[in-house]
Amino acid sequence: MKRILALFSLALLLSACSKDDCCTNEELASPCEREMYALFKDRLECREDKKDGQVVFEMAHHIFKGEYEGQTVYFVDTICPNCAVAPPEFGYTCEKEKVEFEDFRMVSDREKVFDACENAYVK
Repeated sequence: MKRILALFSLALLLSACSKDDCCTNEELASPCEREMYALFKDRLECREDKKDGQVVFEMAHHIFKGEYEGQTVYFVDTICPNCAVAPPEFGYTCEKEKVEFEDFRMVSDREKVFDACENAYVK
């Protein structure tokens, strides 16, 4: 009976932990940044391939924000030094309004908001 109770307690404890928990520094993020994480979390990734201890390939999808046509937009951008990657085609405002980028070069003041490799907000 004690074993069953112990297993039940362990299962209850583990189920209380949410897989949607973001990161260790979530308190640094604004409410909008947390909403954007929830919106984009399935698109975030960080990959490193190593050979003999050296990184030979790396690619990451992080959340960024910038200014486009007078409004702040959030978008996922791919960072890959050895890839020919197209720029993001769209982003979202804090109100979750989708904004199509006619020319991504017009997105100014770009800065990383969430680092997928560190699993942390950037401040």
